[in-house]
Amino acid sequence: MVKFEHKKEKKDNKLAVIITGLIVLAVLLAGPVAAFSVNWSSNPTSPRANQEVEVTVTINKNTTEAINDFVIKVGPDGGTLVEITSEDNDLSCTNDYPALGYSYGGYGYGYGYNQYGEKGYGYSYGYGVGYTDAIVCTFTYTPTSANTDYVGQVWINDVLTNEDVVFTTARASSGIRMTTTSPTGTTTPPGTTVETVYESTNTVTYNPAELKAVLSNMTDDEGNPLFTEQEIAEMIANSEKYEFEIEVKVDKLTDAQGNVSYRTTITTTITNNTDKDQKNVKVVIEVPKAVSETAAAITSGTIFTVLKEDPVLEFTLPLLRVGQTQTITYQTTDTTQPELDGVTFNEPTVKFAEEVETPIAQDPVTTGTDANPTGTTDTTTPTGTDYTLLIILVVILIVVGIAYYKREDIKKMMKK
Repeated sequence: MVKFEHKKEKKDNKLAVIITGLIVLAVLLAGPVAAFSVNWSSNPTSPRANQEVEVTVTINKNTTEAINDFVIKVGPDGGTLVEITSEDNDLSCTNDYPALGYSYGGYGYGYGYNQYGEKGYGYSYGYGVGYTDAIVCTFTYTPTSANTDYVGQVWINDVLTNEDVVFTTARASSGIRMTTTSPTGTTTPPGTTVETVYESTNTVTYNPAELKAVLSNMTDDEGNPLFTEQEIAEMIANSEKYEFEIEVKVDKLTDAQGNVSYRTTITTTITNNTDKDQKNVKVVIEVPKAVSETAAAITSGTIFTVLKEDPVLEFTLPLLRVGQTQTITYQTTDTTQPELDGVTFNEPTVKFAEEVETPIAQDPVTTGTDANPTGTTDTTTPTGTDYTLLIILVVILIVVGIAYYKREDIKKMMKK
């Protein structure tokens, strides 16, 4: 009897060693948990150039490794990154923020006897989650380039731990997107007389070479090219697909007290000459300085983005059907009459348009919606290893081991 039990225990030990080895192998194959994981967020999430941004970076510490020093750097992607300091960026850090961490126990195996003298066996493997310390830093940063990805780096103990995009600046340094009351619905104050003092209708066109020259010479407020080579090529191709006409009118307004002002209204008509409906049509209009020297003085009933304060505007038409004509109207008001004789209104261009494959039954609201909200937080998913599959694998191995052992017990019981 004693001899039989001795052999059984040896067999049990062999089974335990096999299962333990498989578990250890699975853990090794799964790889270690990342020593540090980093989250970035910014407010606003899409700032304009020269606008101060509030940035938060959370460094989760998932290791016993001591942090002797860490450095945060931010800058344009592909450009020079600068070190963030308390003096220049109001850097402030705390390390009392709880962050999710992981813990792993060992494999357990044992056996015992019940009241009937029958031997039983058990297996276990420990896995759990806990909390570790983290470093949370806040600072301010001012980007200087429009339409640029700004990346952040975290260096811990002289090792680059993380690099990720923190935010992307708006296309123009002004980054303004606005909706105002439609000029066509402007009401004249009671007692005000209106006299049209200037009118003209201009249909302007460029050949591809002329249009390329005009677009290539356009720069943003920082002097950088306003359009990429690919955008210019697309705009040249689109010039053959759309037709524009520009109407200019200047009204002299005299109120009841005798005060005089001049309202300039520019109406741009666009016709879709393609063979498909187009949506999200982006129309770029360069406003002559004789009309307005700054975008801040311009109002429109169509959503527009300021590409340059000089000004260059980008208007958005949600839907433009085949053969359909729509108008884009903007206005300025000044106390002096603008001198518009001989002023050239450059041909508008379509920077982007998306073909509508399936006809749309009903037109959307023509004013659209604001697509550039600010003040929201964009949090990057922390890096690390998902151990869900590992846990499932361990459970399967344990069940298989128990089933294997029980099968041997059943065979011996049948022999008895």
